[in-house]
Amino acid sequence: MDRFPEAFRRFEQDVDVDDFENYQQLAYAFSHWAGKRWIDSYKQNLALKREGKRLGFENAKLPSYFKPSTKWKTTAQIGEHREFNDKQISTINDGIRKGYSSNKIQRQLRSQGLGIRRKELLKQIREMKNKSAKANREKYTPKKYRNK
Repeated sequence: MDRFPEAFRRFEQDVDVDDFENYQQLAYAFSHWAGKRWIDSYKQNLALKREGKRLGFENAKLPSYFKPSTKWKTTAQIGEHREFNDKQISTINDGIRKGYSSNKIQRQLRSQGLGIRRKELLKQIREMKNKSAKANREKYTPKKYRNK
């Protein structure tokens, strides 16, 4: 059942959409207008993008956390390149969006039978959150291993 266009028509009746200068303003206003009904899901954003294009906003695009990153490639132990599958990526993205810790994300992946090595998972989460690796890595290494 297609309910989004109906909701957007009600939004257009309540709010003057001609006042918006760009798509980001439209998206923010609609999410604020929708309140708790706005889940920020892929389908809702896709429908909002479609309505934005219909209104003439050429810069309408999905938020970056819905787009698969080209950096999601990792090297397996045997030296071949492999990518995470779509289900793993979507589970990680959902966890990041909901503010889950990396432990909770890894538990979700394991419960779905989609385990990822901890080191690789942390690397991918840091990339998605645009965080750098730990600043002083030697601080966490025991003294007897530091000089090697």
